[in-house]
Amino acid sequence: MKKTRRITLLALIAVLALAVVAMVACQDTSAKITFDGNGATGGTAPQAIDTTIGATVTLPQCNLTKTGHTFDGWKTGDKTYNAGDTFEVTAAETTFVAQWKAEQPVGPTTYALTYAAGDHGTGTAPAAVQKEAGAKFNLAAATTFTAETGFEFDGWSDGTNTYAAGAEFTMPAKAVTLTAQWKAVQYTVTFDPNNDGATWTVKVNHGATVARPAEDPTIESGKTFRYWANGGEYDFATPVTADLELTAEYAWKITFLAGEGATGTVEPQWVKMWRPNAITLPQATGLSNGSKVFAGWNDGTTTYDAGDLYGTSGLQNVTFTAQWNDSQPVDPNKFTLTFTVGGHGAGTPPAIRQLSAGETTVLPDGTGLVLDEGFENEVFLGWSESWRGEPLLLAGSIYTMPAKNVTLQAIWGEQSAQP
Repeated sequence: MKKTRRITLLALIAVLALAVVAMVACQDTSAKITFDGNGATGGTAPQAIDTTIGATVTLPQCNLTKTGHTFDGWKTGDKTYNAGDTFEVTAAETTFVAQWKAEQPVGPTTYALTYAAGDHGTGTAPAAVQKEAGAKFNLAAATTFTAETGFEFDGWSDGTNTYAAGAEFTMPAKAVTLTAQWKAVQYTVTFDPNNDGATWTVKVNHGATVARPAEDPTIESGKTFRYWANGGEYDFATPVTADLELTAEYAWKITFLAGEGATGTVEPQWVKMWRPNAITLPQATGLSNGSKVFAGWNDGTTTYDAGDLYGTSGLQNVTFTAQWNDSQPVDPNKFTLTFTVGGHGAGTPPAIRQLSAGETTVLPDGTGLVLDEGFENEVFLGWSESWRGEPLLLAGSIYTMPAKNVTLQAIWGEQSAQP
C-alpha cells in the first residue's frame, strides 16, 4: 500500500516539472529599447535597440540638439546614464529620455588696459579698465603721477603709437599696457638787442645752459655792447630753470692801452652816460715799460694823472694811452719828484727829480706844457699834489722834499685865478 503511494507522488512531481519546462519554453524574452528626444530641436534620435531581457547594452551618443541647451545624459525611471554607459535589460520595453541642461549666457570677451608710470614718473597709476575688442573710450589723464624734476607728461605709448591724455582709443583684441612718456621741460630764453631791433627766442631744456649769441648787437648811438643782462650781467654757465629774458646792455667804453714799448693790461671802464668827473683814472698797476716811469694817461689831446677825475660832454668811447718818461738812475737814499700835465693840459712835463728828504728845489714853470682844446682861456697857475689845486705851489717857489715820493700835477685856471 505504501509502495503504491510513493510511486504516485513521484509521478506527480514528474508531471509538474514537465509542465514548468513547457511554460518556460513557451515564454517570450525579447526586449526593445527606444529613445525620446524630450523637446529636441535638431538632430536625429538614436535608433531603437532590439535585444533580450537580461542582455547588457551600451547607451549610444546623442546626435540630438536643443536650442540653448546641452545634452546631459539618458534617463529611464529615476536614474540618468551617460552616453557610453552600459545598461542591463530588465523589461521588454525600456525608453530612455534625453536630459537637457540650459546653457549659461556667455558675455562678450573683454581685455584689460592698464597704465604704467614710465622712466620719469612716480605715483599711483590711473585705474585699469576692461573693454571689449573694438570698444572706443577716452584715455585717462596722468594727474596721479608725479613727474621727475625737469620733465613733463608727453602722452601714453603702447610701444608703437603715442596718444594724448583724453584721446579716443580703440581697444584691440588683446590686453594693452600704456606707458607714460615724459619729455624735458623747455623754457623760452628771449634776447632783446635793446636797439629797436627785433627780439628772438631760444628753447632750452630744464637744467641746460643757453649759448651766448655768437655776435654782439650794435646800437646807433655808438655805445659799445657790454653784456647781456638779467638784472645784472648774466652768467651763461647758469642752468636755465625758468623762462628768461636777456637784454643787451650798452655803455661808453674807456679803454686803457699800455703804450709804446710797454706790456701788461688795465681793465676797461664803462660809463652809461657821460658827466663831469664820471670816472677816476686808474693807476698803471700791471703795466711795465722797462726802466721808464709811468707819466699819466693821454686821451689823444690831454695827459691826465692816475687818480684824476675824468668826464666829457661828448657821446663817444674814449681810449687812453699810457705815457712814459725816461727815469733817472734810482738813488735808494732819495725820493722821486714827478711832474704831470694835469687835468686840462698836454705836452711834455718837466723831468723827474730825485731829492733827499729835506732837500729843497725850485719848482719849474709850465714850459713844454700846452692846454687842451677848448680850454684856451685858461693859463698855467702852478703845481699841486691835488687836482683841486690845494695847496697851490707857484712856479719858481722853493719846495722842500718830504720823505716820500711825490707827484705834482699842473694846475690850470682862468687868468683871474692866478695869484
